[in-house]
Amino acid sequence: MLNNQVFLYSTFSMITLFICWSWTTAIEQHEQIINNNHSGNNSIKSKVKIDVYYETLCPDSIQFLLHQLVTNYDRIKEKVDLHMYPFGKAQFFESGNSYEFYCQHGPKECRGNMIHCCVLDQNSHDISFPFIKCMEKELYGLRRPDINVVSQKIT
Repeated sequence: MLNNQVFLYSTFSMITLFICWSWTTAIEQHEQIINNNHSGNNSIKSKVKIDVYYETLCPDSIQFLLHQLVTNYDRIKEKVDLHMYPFGKAQFFESGNSYEFYCQHGPKECRGNMIHCCVLDQNSHDISFPFIKCMEKELYGLRRPDINVVSQKIT
């Protein structure tokens, strides 16, 4: 009986010490982060990597781009490493010396995806986002969006 009590007391003491040590370490790290941020020394420089795969004519993608990503990007851009891939559920096949693409929402979506790829490849997000927002707004709510008409409107 005495051995069990000693064991329980020892175990309880070890757990208590571990919890105290953990809290002390966490508090010290928290204070260091706060002090570094207040002194202008941001030692935490790693950004969260976000990969966004989307389709230019997909209603869910359009909703996400317009109501989530584009509208909130300015608030998070310093904290994220964003990569956008207008490819989604597209498929491609090698055909001789070239590739053929098939998109879930048809050939017009493939064209829209290619336009987005070019814009994203050649520009920063600060430039490409207004273009993408404009293009997707034109497509938003249209039953059968015509990428040819939209691309003429925004160029």
